[in-house]
Amino acid sequence: MKNSPLYDKAIEIVQQIKNAGGDALFAGGAVRDMLLGKQINDIDIATSLTPQQIQKIFPNTVPVGIAFGVIIVILDKYHFEVATFRNDGAYIDGRHPTTINFSSRIEDANRRDFTINAMYFDPITNTLYDDVNGKKDLHDKVIRTVGNAKNRFQEDALRLMRACRFAAKLDFKIAPNTQTAMKQTAPNIANISPERIGEELIKILTSDHPNNGIQLLFDTKILQYILPEVCAMRGVEQPPEFHPEGDVWTHTLELLKLLQHLPNSKELALACLFHDIGKPKTQVFADRIRFNNHETVGAKITDRICKRLKFSTKTRECIVHLVQTHLYFIPVQKMKTSTLKKFIWQDKFELMMQLHWADCMASHKDLSCYNFCKDKLKEFGTEQKYFKPFLQGRDLINIGLKPGRHFTPILNKAQELQLEGLFKDKESAIKWLKQATDVY
Repeated sequence: MKNSPLYDKAIEIVQQIKNAGGDALFAGGAVRDMLLGKQINDIDIATSLTPQQIQKIFPNTVPVGIAFGVIIVILDKYHFEVATFRNDGAYIDGRHPTTINFSSRIEDANRRDFTINAMYFDPITNTLYDDVNGKKDLHDKVIRTVGNAKNRFQEDALRLMRACRFAAKLDFKIAPNTQTAMKQTAPNIANISPERIGEELIKILTSDHPNNGIQLLFDTKILQYILPEVCAMRGVEQPPEFHPEGDVWTHTLELLKLLQHLPNSKELALACLFHDIGKPKTQVFADRIRFNNHETVGAKITDRICKRLKFSTKTRECIVHLVQTHLYFIPVQKMKTSTLKKFIWQDKFELMMQLHWADCMASHKDLSCYNFCKDKLKEFGTEQKYFKPFLQGRDLINIGLKPGRHFTPILNKAQELQLEGLFKDKESAIKWLKQATDVY
């Protein structure tokens, strides 16, 4: 990380602030990740100077949170959040302090959320400042609040989800007293906007250990307030011949664990969490345990959740589609060639395949349908990118047919035969059309 362009520009900011008579240090996540040897994608800087003083030093700034002492400094293409050391007043709304006071580094550390995020580093003198034992917690792999845990979560309820997110990202445990306070303050998550809850949920699900994050949300009582539909999956039995791993909850956690082997996609991760969300409402005990139409019921539930969390229309439609179609692989080996081509040439088919693979591997581990589709994708190649029906409505008019609703079945049949490979060019398609017009 050192000597990277980002790091060099951050040092330049620190040096210029020091030259102006102020103190400046790397702060928060950048220090944590540096000590862990992880890649650093952004560097926040804490300083003794006010935002107005920072604006006088640097010509290119953006006053994003100047009321809280925060300003963005831009050097070349790099953006750095520069924040004045501060302590916070009362948190009336459970999210933001009503007042702030510019203060010292130690007071700034004591108002932060977790010890591992409350360390500072001077890149000029190569000095670490750790006033809250964050380095020890980092070594012990523990998420612990700075100061009184209950107070930290009452100040800002989003920290409840952030604790689970950092535990999932770093594969850390949450300290017992911190976890107890999370259970006590879990109802306060209702004070947080749905958008922020959705953002944190995505960060948890796209972390290195999403299954741990979701389990922690459940263990700390948070999940029941943000996703009661997911909590409902716990204890829902499944037929052991197809799901030897256990109930729907266990299956879902196993599936989330497999995300580490797949491309990082928020849509895929959310679909993995929601794919069986319709099972609690559709469980029946017949010849065996069944979940009739659970994919359709689940798609409707998923749609409601995505709207509740204010996901974009594009994101919501993709997730709902993945939930709705996750069982569509079952009959693939019996599909007609034309039907199979239409199926595997869908825009979202790659994500559908990834969800199907994870669903199988988290249960019976039968990949026959997955491998069949994989082979067919190789066989059919990239034809879908260039596929155009040989016949259009104007071709029907050109042979003397009057426009009308009867055009649809003719064109659909022509496309099916083309996909089946029964005619190879427009000429053979026209020949078929002339022979077939009597049928229609």
